[in-house]
Amino acid sequence: MMLSDLIVVMRKGDVEQIGSPGEIYRRPANRYVASFVGNPQMNLLNVTVARAEGNVAVDSADFPLRWNAAEIGTPLSATPSAVTIGIRSEDLRIVPAGTSGSDIFSGIVTLVEPRGADSYVEVAAGAVQLTVRIEPEFTPELGATLHLQAPANKLHLFDQATGARLN
Repeated sequence: MMLSDLIVVMRKGDVEQIGSPGEIYRRPANRYVASFVGNPQMNLLNVTVARAEGNVAVDSADFPLRWNAAEIGTPLSATPSAVTIGIRSEDLRIVPAGTSGSDIFSGIVTLVEPRGADSYVEVAAGAVQLTVRIEPEFTPELGATLHLQAPANKLHLFDQATGARLN
């Protein structure tokens, strides 16, 4: 990707997206492109959402989050109930225990993967498994609880049925 000004992402002979490397990474056109571009792969979560009072809320005991639809960048009426939420590992934020917010959740560290300048942890929030980029100086213990924030402006929403980007 670093040698090109423009990239074409194809699947089975069909063009999925054309754009600069930055555009494709930051605003993938669909779920396929989101899963194809980036290392580690974007965290993709198939969830059911409820829409009410200007909010999009994940209907899950493991991952009970809520965001303002305007902050996500999708009209509430255009959000289907079955969506895939995508968030890149570098966009999940570790926050102190006790931090409150509708976009905060907790998970258990299941893997720590040092990679030199960056390190990654796998975090299980119930049945949801996420990869989080961390500073290499921070090495949580296996089994430790991390408190994470998934900011609305970093979310990618995709229609589960079609894979098309919603925001």
